[in-house]
Amino acid sequence: MSHIIGYRCSDPTVSSHLLKALDDEMALHPPGASGGVGLGWLQDERSLLRNHPKPPVDLPSLPTMISDLPARTVVGHVRTPGLAPLSAANLAPFRFKKWLWVSPSSDELPAATTSEIPDHISQNIRGTSQSEWAFHVVLSELNRLELLDNPERDVKGVVSAFSRSMAYLQDSGIMVSPVILATNKWMLAMSGAETLKFRTVNGYEIQEEPLFAGHKPRTQNYPAFRAMMMTTSPVIGTQWQEVPANQIVWFDAQNTPNFHTI
Repeated sequence: MSHIIGYRCSDPTVSSHLLKALDDEMALHPPGASGGVGLGWLQDERSLLRNHPKPPVDLPSLPTMISDLPARTVVGHVRTPGLAPLSAANLAPFRFKKWLWVSPSSDELPAATTSEIPDHISQNIRGTSQSEWAFHVVLSELNRLELLDNPERDVKGVVSAFSRSMAYLQDSGIMVSPVILATNKWMLAMSGAETLKFRTVNGYEIQEEPLFAGHKPRTQNYPAFRAMMMTTSPVIGTQWQEVPANQIVWFDAQNTPNFHTI
């Protein structure tokens, strides 16, 4: 199955060490052998994308790619090896202003229409995937509630809007979960056919490598560092938790998990 991930941290300069450890705990598809790789991140209040519909064979692992980004919030997608490649327009993640969305769904949108989506939002749609259309349905609900440009004003209102939108999509036969939605202050997600797992990090230590025999490596402590990783890939270790079915999990600025029943 295709894998998605979401990562948030308080200090990206510490991330490279942590991401190497997390990479060892996740069984993500090798990007260079996959059916497509996409990354989305937030930088200076802007959302940016880096998609590889036909990834080169020497592409590094997804956590390694994330560690090279000067970003505190990143989402990613690695498609199952052997799948026919998608166009760049249909390869998740998707973005709008300071919003990011990632789902492993690659189904084509059937006879659905964008007529219920405001023009200033629908003009952002570039492809024909259900996942991108579903993203813009959520954006439209946020726009109706005046939370699109200032989501920090009412995080619980955003969670409720996301919940209503996902229920509407499911009733319409549009199944895009699992899905991760992120902005610069927090991240929310829900499981689906594949279960999302998450792991939080509160404080971190980096042990220097010994330089020579008898050298005593120093330990750098970062007690204020906070991070969170979320993935649909298989994981090892006891520190991972599952996002329960029919639950939305959202992480605040301190990466504390909060749950909302759909």
